[in-house]
This record gives sequence, C-alpha cells and structure tokens, in this order.
Amino acid sequence: MPLKDQDKFAWGWAEYTDPKSVNNEHIFTAYRIKQNFCKNKQCRRNCRGNPFCLSGVGEARLLDSLNNSCDDANNALPRRTEGSFVGLKNLGATCYVNSLLQLWFHNKAFRDAIFLWNPLEDPVEQRNISLYSDGPFLPQSVVGHLQQLFALMFYSKCRYIDPSPFVESLRLDTSTQQDAQEFSKLFISLLESTLKHQSLKNVKNLVTDNFRGEYKYVTRCCKCLTESVSPSMFYELELNVKGHNTLTECLAEFLQVERLEGADCYSCPVCQVKQEACRFIKLCSLPPVLNLQLLRFVFDREKGQRKKLKTVVQFPETLDMKDFVEKATDTDEPLVYNLSAVLIHKGASASSGHFVAYIKDGSTGVWNTFNDESVEKLEGKKLKLDEEDPENPKKPKTQRLPKGCQSSTDAYMLVYTSEKHNPSPMEVKLPHKLQEYVDSQNKIFDEFCEEIASSKKRGQERQEQQWQLYNSLSVDGSDDLSEVEAVSTDWLVSWLDSRTDVLRQIDNTRLVCPHDRLDPCVVTGAKYVSSLAADVLYDHYGGGPRLRMSDAMCEQCVTNNCLILRTKAKILEESKEVTNLLKKRMQVDEPGYFVDKYCLKTWRSRVLSIIEGRQNPASRSNNGATTSANGEVPEPAGEDTAAVLTEPAEMEREAGGPAEDKEGSSSRTDCRWKRNRSIRLARRKPNPTITVPLSEIKDCFVMCHRLQMKLNSSSKIQSNESSLLVQCKQLKIKLRRLAMPNRSSKTLIMSRLRRDSVENKSTVKPCADSQLDVNFDKKSDVESNGEGSQPCDSSEKTSVKLEEEENSKSDDGMAVLSKAFNEGVMCPHGNLSIDEAGRKLVPVRVWEIFKQYFPSAPSFSHDTEPCLQCQHVASKDEVLKQHYYESATNQKKILSDLYSMRNRPQPGRTEDTIFLLHKQHFHQPWSSFLKTATRKDPATVAEPPSTLKVDTLLCV
Repeated sequence: MPLKDQDKFAWGWAEYTDPKSVNNEHIFTAYRIKQNFCKNKQCRRNCRGNPFCLSGVGEARLLDSLNNSCDDANNALPRRTEGSFVGLKNLGATCYVNSLLQLWFHNKAFRDAIFLWNPLEDPVEQRNISLYSDGPFLPQSVVGHLQQLFALMFYSKCRYIDPSPFVESLRLDTSTQQDAQEFSKLFISLLESTLKHQSLKNVKNLVTDNFRGEYKYVTRCCKCLTESVSPSMFYELELNVKGHNTLTECLAEFLQVERLEGADCYSCPVCQVKQEACRFIKLCSLPPVLNLQLLRFVFDREKGQRKKLKTVVQFPETLDMKDFVEKATDTDEPLVYNLSAVLIHKGASASSGHFVAYIKDGSTGVWNTFNDESVEKLEGKKLKLDEEDPENPKKPKTQRLPKGCQSSTDAYMLVYTSEKHNPSPMEVKLPHKLQEYVDSQNKIFDEFCEEIASSKKRGQERQEQQWQLYNSLSVDGSDDLSEVEAVSTDWLVSWLDSRTDVLRQIDNTRLVCPHDRLDPCVVTGAKYVSSLAADVLYDHYGGGPRLRMSDAMCEQCVTNNCLILRTKAKILEESKEVTNLLKKRMQVDEPGYFVDKYCLKTWRSRVLSIIEGRQNPASRSNNGATTSANGEVPEPAGEDTAAVLTEPAEMEREAGGPAEDKEGSSSRTDCRWKRNRSIRLARRKPNPTITVPLSEIKDCFVMCHRLQMKLNSSSKIQSNESSLLVQCKQLKIKLRRLAMPNRSSKTLIMSRLRRDSVENKSTVKPCADSQLDVNFDKKSDVESNGEGSQPCDSSEKTSVKLEEEENSKSDDGMAVLSKAFNEGVMCPHGNLSIDEAGRKLVPVRVWEIFKQYFPSAPSFSHDTEPCLQCQHVASKDEVLKQHYYESATNQKKILSDLYSMRNRPQPGRTEDTIFLLHKQHFHQPWSSFLKTATRKDPATVAEPPSTLKVDTLLCV
C-alpha cells in the first residue's frame, strides 16, 4: 500500500472523531499496531508506512556480502599464484619504466648478470656501511636497487612489487611521463659504465655481449669509386615507419643508398675536389638481442610539437637478417631471430598515454601481457596488440595477415632474440644478504596476509551474527506490546550497512515527543522490533531512549494531532466556502467588512502556521499555549475553534505534565540523550521580551518631545530648524541603539499601539518617540500632529518591556508573516486607511470565518469612514508638493546653467561680480530638490536647502 494511503488509514478517523472521545483503538490505529499492510521479508522495498516491515533496510547487501565472503577472502589477498609472474606498481606516470623493467627481467642472461653483481666491487657500495654490518643490506647505487627489485620479482610471494626504491635512485619524476626510447638509451649507457668495475666477465660485459652490434657508414665517390668507411657501434636500430607497412620496408629504407649531389657533394680525398657520392650503412655484426625502435614519435614542424604516427606495421615472428648484413667470406649461415617482446604505447598523443609490454616466456614459449600490476597469459598465437585501446575506441580495420606475422599501430619497440642465444637454464643462486632481504619481505607479506585473513574471518563472523539477529527482530501486531520496541529506521539501516564493529549509539531522540514518549507523527521513521533482540542491540551499542510500546504510546500527542487534523479539514471546507463567496459580486447595500488583500490571500497559511506550530515543542510557551499570528493566544470564537486553540493546553495542565515512570525516572534523567535534548530545547526557546531600564531612556523621550514641540511652534521655515532636525536625528539614533536593539523595534511599538487602540475602541495618537521613529524627516508629518502629540506614558517606574516583534524568526530560521492579520487596512492613528487599493470589501460570513481564527484583528465595516487625520495630512502633502513643483520648475528654468553646471564664470575672466556657493552643502541638496520635485507623481520630495551655507567657506 502506498505511503499516502497508509497515513490516511492511520489518521483518517481523526477528521470525524471528537478529540475528547479518543480511545485505545484510535491510539493503536495511529501507532499502526493492529495493522499489517505487508508480509515481512517479502516486499521488494521497504514500506515506510508500516513499522513492522523490515524489508529493504539493507539486509540484501548483508546477504550478498555473506555469500561472497569466501570468494572475496581469497581474491582480496594479493598473493602470487604458482607459475605466474609478478607485476610492478604504477607510481603515477611510471608505466614506461615498468614495461622496460619487465623486458630486461625476462632476458635470462641480463637477469643472471644482475644477480651475480658484487657490491664489494662497486665504487659506490664500497662506502656503504650496511654492506659490512650484520643487519640488512641497504643499497645506495642504481644497480643495487635493481638487484633487489629483480630478486623480489623472481622470488616474492606478492602478486605485484613496488619499484619505488629503484625509481627514487634514478631521481625520476613519477608525475611526468618521459620518453621511453630515450630512457632506454640512457639506462643502458648508465648500466654499461657502472658494470665495468666488476671482475666477472659475464657481468662486466653484460651490455656489450647482449645488445651491442656494429655497423659502418660508407661514403663512395662516384668517379673514383673510393670508399670512406666510418665504423660505429649500436645498441638498437632506429627505423622510420612513415610511409611503410612492413618491417622489411623499414629495414630496407634504413640501409638504402643516399645520393650526395649539388651543394651536398662529397669532398673526395683522392680526387681532391668535390664529387658526387653515395652514402649508405652496412651492418657488420648483430647482437644476440636485437632491439628495433620504430620511430612513431616525430616532430611536427607545422604545429611545433611532437606527434604520434598511427601507421600499421607488419612484422614477422621469425626474422632472417641474412639479406641485411654484410656477407662474410668464410661463412654463409642464416641469421635467424625470433620475436621475444613487443612494447606498445596506447594513446593518440605523444605526450600522454599508457605503455604495455607483451613478452614471450623463454622457457615455455607462452606470451604474457604486463600492464603494471596486472599480468595475464595470452591464449592463442595472435597477440591482439591493438585491441582494448581506452583512448581510441574505434576498432581499426582488420586485414588478413600472412602466416607467422603480427601487426600493430601502437608498437614502438620490437625485440628479437637470436636462435643461437641459449643462456644457461640453471638459475643463479642469490647472495646471502640478498636472500635474507627476500625472506624478510616474504615474511612481512605473510604476516600481512594473515592479518587480512583474520580480519575477513572476524568480519564474516560479525555479519553472520548480524544476520541471525536481523532474523530475530521481526514482530507483528499480534505480539504482546511489552515485547515490542521502537528503534530508529536510520540506525537500523546504518547497522546493517556497517562493515566494522565500531558504530554510533542507538539514537531514538528524533522519535521522542515532548512528553518523552514515541511521537505518533514520526512512526514512519521507526521500526517495531522484538524486545529480546533490542536487549542485545542496546547491550552491545548502548544509546536510547528505549521505547517499549506498552509504555511509549502517548495519548496526549494522539489527541493533539487529532485536533490539528480535524481543524485542517474544517479549514479546507471553510476555504472553499470563502472562495465561493468571494466569487460572487456583492450588492450595493450589502453589509460587509474591509479586509487587507494580502491577508485575504494568506489567511489560510496563517491559520495553518498557528496549528502546525503546536507540533514543534520550541514554539510552545511555558504553559503549553501556542501564539497566533497576532502574537497572542486567540480566544475561542466557536466550539471547534475553542477545541483547537485551548483544549491541548487545558489537557496538558490537567494532566500535570507528561506522565513518567517513577521507577525509571532517575535513570532517564541521567541519560545522555535527555540532557542533550534539554540543551537543544533551551537553545530554541525564544525570548519574548527585552527589558530596558527606564532611567537610561527616559531623558531621550523627554528631549525628543521638547524638540518636536519647538518644531511644531514654528510657523515658517526658520534658519535654526535644520539644526533641530539634526539633533532629533542624533537622539533618534541614540534611542534606537539604547532601547531597540532589534531591527524591527519600531514595528513593535506601532503594532502595540494599534492593538491597544483596537481593543479600547478609541483613537489613540502615537507618542512623540514613535512619531519621530516612523518618519521624522518629513516636515508634513511633523506639522500634522501639532500640539496634539503627547509624550510617552511614564507611569512605568522600573523598566520598559518591548513585546516580541511579530516578524521574528521561527526555530528553523524562516521568517513568519510580518504583520498581524488585517493591520494593512489600519492607518497609524488606528482608523481605516485612506489607501483603497490595498483592501477589499468581503461579505459578513467571510469576516465571521476570519474572526474566529483572528479574534484580535481590527474590524472595519462597510460604513466606516477613512481616517480624517490621514486625509488632512494627505491634503497638506499635496499642497506642499504642488508648491514645491512650481518653485522647482521656475528655479530650474531660470537657473538651468547652475543646475547642469554649464557656462560657469571664472575669476579674472569676467567683469561681473562672482558669488561662491558650497557644492556639497548647497548645490547637491538643491539639485536633488529640483530633480524630485519636478517628477510626475513623486512619491517623496526632497526638501529645499534652508540656507546657502556660505559660512563654511570662510577660514578660521
């Protein structure tokens, strides 16, 4: 059943039930005790409206975790399987280093030479103290770190190795990707220079015996056929791939003849002149391991940066180099090389991408993919080099390849090994210190695996206990209420989703009503569980409060909510009635009342805010009463209204406060949750009054009154009037800071005066302080009251208490309606306002509906005359505005140059007499007066300056 229907079923009885006749059946229905809307553990998702439904709170994830715990326990451990190779951890952008390290490690001759490297013969390690101590060996040289890395790659039990010590020894930036071909050249050169101090021949000549070949540059004169030969050594051949599709074409271009003509002619030493010549390369000898670099990364002269060539290149698995090497005189044997490794670069850019190595195992002939930490065996003979490119999802066009050939658009290095190259199949025994280092690392790894396994086992046991406890939580409406407890749904979800034993305490504070029982309005956020299972939860996690359903159901909250729902239904019906009455046009002689248009639109929300405020404990006063939109507890105007607005408070007073269990009261008082709740409620309580000592503000009231009397006694604008205005403004500011710290204090005083005037049914004129505070700068307002203004009442001897302002903020920080109901149609004098646009005449029935909810609202019938004082003030303002308009128009016409600051006379350049005026004290206020006074229908008019203020131009 949907949540909306479940709530309607739980509280549908409240709309037609008298709150005084609420019984146990109603209470059980509100708490959803006797209703099971779904069968437990058979729902696809959780039923929020049914507190007995425990499905969809996280048990599915817990069950899946239990089923997969055995498999996860084995897969989570990074243990190396038998017969597999280890990977290398990527430190950020070090995939190019990892691919080359895997390449060199799988070269058995290379690996054996590194294992046989003697640190005592290395100049760097000879100064290493750890080499001569009994402790572990801490290498300082690059070869020493490489030896330890190779040892771990061969004998480690872990699935992947961290190459950080080796990378740090080379001082590489792990966040920047370097050129892989350049790194290979530099490292081979560094290795050759470092190993020359070793005594073992296979270690000392590691680079030369495995990677070094020889070729010669030949320049032949076309006239005398004299050849100039320049021999050179190489460790790899760099082949151009642009415009070529096969490796044979790349090798042919590398060895092709180049013609030297014109300006490039060769200076022949025999002919003694420049002659045309031919230049080419001859391969003299090839190394056992032939590295072929495919130049895919070239410089783009148009863009000024490097780019990558995505040319498809075919290369054979078996390469015969006999046709490319210079033939010897005494032998004619084939030079056959087998493909042993392919290094590829995935990505379209030369500055970014990913490096992966495809290496063939020399002992088994099986190809493996080395992708950082991941190592996978390849099935079949095809390497699939260009598949699964993350930056190039488009699959290249497949083409038929000759038998025994491979192709790639990303391969940048091909490694061929000679068939005659057969290193010893026996593995080299590790030195003593190196073996100790490997054993210590494996021991640390074993301890780590044991810790992970024990943690997994503890987690599995805890999850099994959770599952058993979850199965014992379920109850139904037929169980005894003393064996049923309410627990927060949020906590249950977090408990089932938790993967550790550390979990916050059970927190049911959000479920507790102001009477320290289960709030019937938040039952959807709770689940009913067995008391036996709840005992286990509270013993293990603690928290509270415990809500046993036999004692936790709050009859008073159910009654209050019944009142609220019943009143809401009544408001809905009355809202429809008001809407229908307002649609009808009123007759000419039909009686009615004036209502503020804005209040007419918002009356329903005002009433609902009064009612819903009862559900918030912070909005209650000390005796449990709720304040209305008028800032007071409204008196009942009818039977239903009296029930809504008075009965909850009376019931609470009759009950003497919330009922408590005397035996458990001391324990609940000491609970942490109750202390925290008391602190939160204390912070929420609003301060209804602001106490200000009368002695500090009494003088300000008297002085303001005296100044106003001086202004009223002035029949004309005098020269000292502006100074009096300044003094009044200063006193007004002082008074605000002293007695009215809140922003809307003037609204407080005016609303208080208005309410007093309405209740006394007499017109009360505002006192001098309120008049000055409303609009002191307007001369019309000052003159309008004249001698009728009276000073503030000083009968209060000790303090003046300012009422809480009506536009104060609620607990959640949202501002409530700023004015009391229907105050918009009342003028400052307590009479009907002269503004006809802001009010509307409504039928008597509509006003009766409003009056029962807002009994203190001011009433103005259809025959009420607008305020005479306001009309008098408005007429004076119109006369004054007209006078200002005529005066400003004439001045603007006569003194147009002065107004626009044009054609100003300059001293010494005119014979007329020049007068000086102060720009800030005269010209700016005078210009403002002309600008505002000459507008059409100005709302406010700036007063003209009273004097020229030329005395400020005089020096002291």
